[in-house]
Amino acid sequence: MKKYTGLLIVLICIVILSGCNKPKDEKKETKGNTDILSDSGASNNLKINLDTEKGIRDYLAGDWVFDKIHISNVVCNMSIDKDLMVNLSFHDTYANELKGDYKGQIKFDRQYANLDEAPDLLTIELMDTDYPGGDFFFLHRTIYDGKVAMSWFFAGNGNCIFDMLADIDNFEYAPGEIIFEKVGGEESQLPLRKNETFHGVFWGKEAKGEGLWIDDVQWMGQDEFDTDGLYPVQMTLYKNDVKESVLYQIARNNNLEISENDLFPGEVYYVETDIDGNIVEFIHEEYDDMNESENFGFTLFENSDMGRKEIVKAKNEIELVKESGPFTVKISEIQMLNFNLFDEYKEIFDGKDQLSIITMSIEVEHHSAGSNSIFPLLGRVLTNTKEEVEVNYMWSDGVGGEYISEVVERGNILFVLDSKTQDINKISYIIDGAEDENYNLIGEEIEFEIEF
Repeated sequence: MKKYTGLLIVLICIVILSGCNKPKDEKKETKGNTDILSDSGASNNLKINLDTEKGIRDYLAGDWVFDKIHISNVVCNMSIDKDLMVNLSFHDTYANELKGDYKGQIKFDRQYANLDEAPDLLTIELMDTDYPGGDFFFLHRTIYDGKVAMSWFFAGNGNCIFDMLADIDNFEYAPGEIIFEKVGGEESQLPLRKNETFHGVFWGKEAKGEGLWIDDVQWMGQDEFDTDGLYPVQMTLYKNDVKESVLYQIARNNNLEISENDLFPGEVYYVETDIDGNIVEFIHEEYDDMNESENFGFTLFENSDMGRKEIVKAKNEIELVKESGPFTVKISEIQMLNFNLFDEYKEIFDGKDQLSIITMSIEVEHHSAGSNSIFPLLGRVLTNTKEEVEVNYMWSDGVGGEYISEVVERGNILFVLDSKTQDINKISYIIDGAEDENYNLIGEEIEFEIEF
């Protein structure tokens, strides 16, 4: 079979793979899975209880900081008192300038939690400014190195105060997950996992760089993200029963290699330890996915050194099927995402700050063993925003071309659009009819209608 392949070489040479606003859903009478918010997951020796409003108040009180430079150049210092009065200060470390100081009040609300349950939503009401505060879901993430880590997720429409974190080099809106930390957490007494392989979230390095704070988790896998769940996708990327991090030492023969790599707090890694519990393998989960994939173009737009992705809409585990002549075409997954480019890569994409991308996972099966057939080159999409775009062959798998036997080809295809993904709620995916080896039409045009 001849396959049409993209010219990936130029971009692959400069890329090393390495995280949103989610519209607020209307209030629902049906109770959702609120365990994600109500269970702190901390062991009994920690005084963290998020099952009551008082417990949440006690947890929030203190001085918090967001300073994750892999997400934003902007640092946010947040102070919350026992009455839930909040002070926010934003400072751009790259420009070395203050971006703003704000005061406000935190109030609790319920999005999916029942009245007899702890609130699952908090709202910031700012004072003396027209800038909106915002609604946020929140999670206790872990304790490590005497600190507590907490994540907030924007749960509203439009702008929020944390758009201050969205500097010009990264993204237009607040990051999908804002990780705050405060001093005061106890250190875990959990044992090391020895001679095991597991997934863990990296939270920080030991002062000398010879150890890593890791919280072991149940990694859901990129094909199992709960994109149809009640809460933002970032809240369900992994499961964590006991939210405590353990300090693992890096095996001596691997110390230089691992410690010099760029490691990203709050992200999932594949971990392998020896019989003493020392780390012998430590790989970012998306690097690991890339090693298992033949499509470097598709993985190019995962979170990487080029930028950060934000899944806006998705349909997973679907089965859309059409036929054209001797071919059957199946679509099993569709995602619409924003890819927020880092500054040094914007020139490659005509100076754009953000790319709007549609990806599809497709399967093409050829049923004829006695003759050659040609499957057209992957088609085009039409959107409700009146845009028509051909598939991007450079970043798509080559599942089109000439088939000479009964065979099944699977791959991912990608479309880059000018429309905002938030404005797209319907697409038509169209593929020309199949042809024989002499380019005579032997099948009907295929059209998939997909609504989000």
